[in-house]
Amino acid sequence: MGGEGGGLAGGMPELSGALALLLILAALMHASWNAMVKASPDRLLLLSGITVAYGAGAAICLLWLPLPLAGAWPFLLLSACVHQVYRYALAWMYDHGDLSRSYPVARGAAPLITTLAMASMGEVPSLPDLAALALVGAGLVGLGLSAGSAAGQGAAQARGTEISRALLIAAMIACYTVLDGFGARRSGSALSYTCWLSVIDSGAFTAGIVRRKGGAWLAGASRGQSVIGGLLSLGAYAIALYATTRGAVGVVAALRESSVIFAALIGALWFREPLGAARVAAAVTVAAGLLLLQAV
Repeated sequence: MGGEGGGLAGGMPELSGALALLLILAALMHASWNAMVKASPDRLLLLSGITVAYGAGAAICLLWLPLPLAGAWPFLLLSACVHQVYRYALAWMYDHGDLSRSYPVARGAAPLITTLAMASMGEVPSLPDLAALALVGAGLVGLGLSAGSAAGQGAAQARGTEISRALLIAAMIACYTVLDGFGARRSGSALSYTCWLSVIDSGAFTAGIVRRKGGAWLAGASRGQSVIGGLLSLGAYAIALYATTRGAVGVVAALRESSVIFAALIGALWFREPLGAARVAAAVTVAAGLLLLQAV
């Protein structure tokens, strides 16, 4: 990858090995809280508890952080709106799909959409970058398509519907990834941007769930799993946002989406979803693409 700094033009910035490892840790954290949501009998309630936990943590951090610069606020507010729709859609996706199919398709398609969007705005990847991103995307989508063991009449139609919902999530992920990439670069502080986004996002989502759930909201939001999920979610997103200020957004997104490998393993161990040869081959493809991203 050529070029230095965080500009959109003039090539794609390098990612250090340490930052790549941090992004892989963020991927594990992200897959873990998604598994918690999938396992919950009331996904919206758990998601609300998670947002309260990370929103509270972010609010404390704001005491020591400067305000984001003025140029970041339009991106921040638009991203908060996209996150509202995304979270409702995520609960809906898990209501009708499993972790090892829906999650890989949603997260796997997102970096491809993100890279296309960024390329249209001047951040053009090199041919080796494109090859690596294509390999990652093919492996991630292949992992999603090979997951699950539905059989019988109507299984193909149900699977197609599940994948369509996951692709809708992918489009939302790409949308807020691009918004946050631009916003974080203009904020003066990626951490400040992350915390303000978390506080606004948490407040808006929580207000909506309180209206829906009433008194049941407090009991659900105060559970320990909500706190754990909130910390995992905030940590994973903060790492990803920081990385967008140090590397090309499309490449950062692709590394972050290695979470699908962890999701496949969690699905097999926690939800007893099958881990067949096709899914293993897809995971190997993903790993090869990630190695290529670091080599070029």
